[in-house]
Amino acid sequence: MSDWKGFAVAASKPQAAENGLQQRRANAEHHRARIQAQVREWIAQQGLQDWLQGRPDLVIPDEVVQTLRQRIDQTFTGAERRWATNFISAGLERGRLERGWSVRVPPRILVLRGPTPPLN
Repeated sequence: MSDWKGFAVAASKPQAAENGLQQRRANAEHHRARIQAQVREWIAQQGLQDWLQGRPDLVIPDEVVQTLRQRIDQTFTGAERRWATNFISAGLERGRLERGWSVRVPPRILVLRGPTPPLN
């Protein structure tokens, strides 16, 4: 088994926090880790252990990536969809850069926030 961390899920446990903002952040990180773990499980279920182990010089067809993206799009909405999509994109990009994979990396989902309006 490889020690490659391309599709590693950041372990996160819900914690008690001093204030509401810290608690919401901790809960969001825990929820994000659960979503990433679910996507990692889907990768394993499709028989793509080479992705998880970081085998060098993989050639990954677009159809395999698109199938996974479609499952994400059908299962998740909002922030969950963004987290799952970005998890796949980051893992494939890391594989492309670190392991020499031949893959078309799907685009990440970004949130563009506008400036905060001034108080009246």
